[in-house]
Amino acid sequence: METDSHLQMPTCVNLHESGLQRSVRLREKKLKDARDNSAKKKNKVHVAFGTVTRKAAWLGGIYALLTTVQMPSHPLPENPSITSKVINKFHECNELFDGTINQIHNFALATDLSNNEVFTFTQAMRQDDRAQFVDAMMKEVRDHEEREYWDLVLRSTIPKGVRTTQAIWSFKRKRFPDGTLNKHKAILCAHGGMQQWGENYWETYSPVVNMLTVRLILAIAHIHKLD
Repeated sequence: METDSHLQMPTCVNLHESGLQRSVRLREKKLKDARDNSAKKKNKVHVAFGTVTRKAAWLGGIYALLTTVQMPSHPLPENPSITSKVINKFHECNELFDGTINQIHNFALATDLSNNEVFTFTQAMRQDDRAQFVDAMMKEVRDHEEREYWDLVLRSTIPKGVRTTQAIWSFKRKRFPDGTLNKHKAILCAHGGMQQWGENYWETYSPVVNMLTVRLILAIAHIHKLD
């Protein structure tokens, strides 16, 4: 059965190609440009890869000639077992080229923050052994008085405009090297933030080192064999 063409739906228009030139010469030129660009990209990647490889090889050779770096080697006992070889290889892999160990040394675990804690007056009075801290306070005041570190004066006799320096209490549990308790220590010192050099003091003395720092230095000295 024949139908009238004017009654059929019109052909759909491709909006992407509508209005463009459909010359065979332009289409072939477009395909050729695409092939040329693809070939250039491949050649560029190959050249760049080759250039980076050559540079890395040159730098590695120069570094090997100018340095004396060598992999660590640990001596093995006679007729070592497979376990000894594995453990020895593990230590060699963890050792750096300068002889240091790329891991935490066991001596670092000997430092305990609980042995270095310092309490203020409020914190000390909250401890279960606060009575021992009070006894230490009385001993500290008595020692200062026996050594005549200060003179007691009435506040009314202090000249007007003169600022008095406050005192600060510091408390600590002193321990033996094995961790057992030695004594309770109370320290009474002048407020450092209220003192000015040339007016309240003229020299400093008796530097105090933290035991945590001492243990760390001893551990580092032992690791590097600085005995």
